[in-house]
This record gives sequence, C-alpha cells and structure tokens, in this order.
Amino acid sequence: MSVAVTCALCGAVTQRAVSHVNRSRRLGMQIYCNRTCASMAKRVEKTVDQKKAEKAAYDRQYRARDPDVRKAKKAAYYKATRDPEKERAIRAQKMPQHVEYCRRPEYRAWKRAYDRRHRAKAFGEFADAWLTLTDIDREVNARMSRNELYATKGTQNKKLNRRREYERAIRHDA
Repeated sequence: MSVAVTCALCGAVTQRAVSHVNRSRRLGMQIYCNRTCASMAKRVEKTVDQKKAEKAAYDRQYRARDPDVRKAKKAAYYKATRDPEKERAIRAQKMPQHVEYCRRPEYRAWKRAYDRRHRAKAFGEFADAWLTLTDIDREVNARMSRNELYATKGTQNKKLNRRREYERAIRHDA
C-alpha cells in the first residue's frame, strides 16, 4: 500500500510505501522523491574561502597533535623515496639563480652583518665588546691617511729602513 508524499527538496509529489513514510516520520527524517534529491539535500553549501578557513583550522590542530611522530614519519618517507641523482640535477639547475641571488647588494649587506655576528659568537659573553672594538678600529683606520697608517705599522720606506738597520748592524759589529 502506498501514499502520496511531497519531496522535501524539489516539492514533487511521489508515491511511497506507508511503512516507509511512517518510519521516516517516527525518526524525524525528511522524505525525498528520489536518490538525487536525497543526495542534494545532504550537500552543505559553503564558499571556497569558508572551506579554506576550516581546512586551515583543522591543519593547525593536526600539526599540534604530535609533531615528533609526524617528523619521524616524514623523515622515514623521505629516506625511503629519495633519489640523489634527481636532487643533484635540481640543485644544478637552480645554481645559476642562486649565484645571482648571492650577488645582490641587499643579500651581500645582510650576509656581511650575519657573518660579523657569527664571528662575534666565538668571544662568548664578550661578543658585544669585540663588535664595538672592531667598529672603533675601522673608524680609526678610515680617518688615518695612507702615510700615517704606513708610519704606524712601520711599513713606510722599507728599503731605506732595512739599509739603515744593516748599516747600524755593521757599525755595531765593528
């Protein structure tokens, strides 16, 4: 025995068994005309941005759950699937781009400052003092003329100085 029912989605009138209708009403379920309407009713209409936000929130929770296990799994996967020849080819392909990047003035300035800080770490707690001392030394050398610098180092007129020292040594021996 069947009874006429109205589809909850499209509004079409269709025939359904009385037992089916009674069971659906008892459980508080909707009645649809066919499987297409039933599947369409299950769809959740969300925007792309909403889906991305939900996925990002899920990913944050997933990553925070057990990072050590995830890291170990990734390492094992990489070890099992790596191809050294393929990696070497990729590095060789990217090398000219890397060389150009290293020649950029911004990178060179950053690298100079980074290397300076890295060298200072060797002095431990006196790293700041070493950095200040090198700054002062650089400033003093910048303010000195070439002749003053040579005179301070004793490198001005080396030939003349050596001859005079030689002559003094001869006189001293005699």
